[in-house]
Amino acid sequence: MNRKIVIRNINLTNYPALEEYLSKMAKKGWMLKKIILSTFFIFKKTESKALEFSITPYEIETFLNKKTKSDLNEFKEVVESTGWKYVTRSHQYYIYYKKSDEDLIDIHTDKEEEFRAIKKIAKGELIGYYILIALFVIMLWSVLSDIDLLNFLISNTPLLIISISIFIIPLSIIQIITYKKFLYKNKKNIELGNDLEFNYSNIQCKVIPYLMIFSGIFIVLFFIDEIYKVVKYDDINRLYSFIPAVVGFSFGTIFRYTFKKKKIEQGKKVMYIIIVIISAVILTSIISINIEDEFTYEFIEKNSSIFIPENYYNGWYTSDKATGYYNAVNENIAKVVVDAIINRRKSHMEEYKDSKGNMEYELSLMAVLSTEEYIKLKSAKGTEDEYNVLKEIIDKNIIKGKNEIWNSDEIYYLSSDKTIAVVRWEDKVYYLKGYDFKDDENIKKVKEKLNKREQ
Repeated sequence: MNRKIVIRNINLTNYPALEEYLSKMAKKGWMLKKIILSTFFIFKKTESKALEFSITPYEIETFLNKKTKSDLNEFKEVVESTGWKYVTRSHQYYIYYKKSDEDLIDIHTDKEEEFRAIKKIAKGELIGYYILIALFVIMLWSVLSDIDLLNFLISNTPLLIISISIFIIPLSIIQIITYKKFLYKNKKNIELGNDLEFNYSNIQCKVIPYLMIFSGIFIVLFFIDEIYKVVKYDDINRLYSFIPAVVGFSFGTIFRYTFKKKKIEQGKKVMYIIIVIISAVILTSIISINIEDEFTYEFIEKNSSIFIPENYYNGWYTSDKATGYYNAVNENIAKVVVDAIINRRKSHMEEYKDSKGNMEYELSLMAVLSTEEYIKLKSAKGTEDEYNVLKEIIDKNIIKGKNEIWNSDEIYYLSSDKTIAVVRWEDKVYYLKGYDFKDDENIKKVKEKLNKREQ
């Protein structure tokens, strides 16, 4: 093998440690050629060489400004004029080398100037970490605040967002704490005239890059999963949710490679960013309204996940009929789906209790109450016992059916009038709403329809 890839991490707190590491690799006959994403160090096999490396942090860009190509070439040429040879660059870190027996001027001659460059770069990176934390906290909150076991099972999205957040949020917090401590310590060192102190821990050099890799893997899986569903289900509506992100990314890219390099007032650059954000928000609102209009009538919502590769829900906002279908990976998952549907039904008690202060009306939408149940609920309204009465009514409305009628493995009716049912045959689960299952003939007709679908 003439090439080798090593996973390391280069950042403001550890780059001098990597200088020594690169020298050891060169002595073993491996010369650095490229660094990708500050993590993947690509080496090429050469003869053993005694070399010294120097990594120089150079502020390429800030939140509002970016160096032009001529600025970057000028900096590179200035360093090379001292005799050091350029190897590669990893974002804001320039890497040079010289032979060990060459007597050249050190690139880092002024520690105060080096620390000023470090502070500027750190400021931009810290802003990035703050934004990452805020973004993923919002995403995590949006998923967890509107999720139950069934939602978790039928789609990969909650699992992927939770997995990404588990890596991204701690990674960002660790980096913020590390940078803050590093800057504070070296500010004191500069004031006292001491040398800069760097972090040579394995956490920064070896652990952090793997956290970054896992985060990247889950982000890629998230987009692959969404694209797969768009193609599989011909679900163009899924793409709508990506439009604001695409618009924001497009304008951001244009800003980075054009406006950032222009010598214009920073106030105008800030105004450009504000316009982009407002445009993305307005576009999101317009898309949401269009989707709501399109789904006013019949709709079929299809999904897939590692637990339930095929599932759909179709129904009508203008009628009471609806059907849910879940084809699980095995029978055990299918049993969990049945329990999740029943528990979702039970969990609605709080939602219906708090709906517009009209608990009886909201409850009647999900089950037809007997006279006794209605009177009992009416009597309890506004009392401390109201919640318990509601729970008792809902529990009684969940009725275990006779499997021999359905010829199924599990059957539960979820309303006292038997118009809602969840049925399981091995690894397949159906949620059926709007049919009169008190009549055995209706059950036979529904079974025939389901059998035709399976065929």
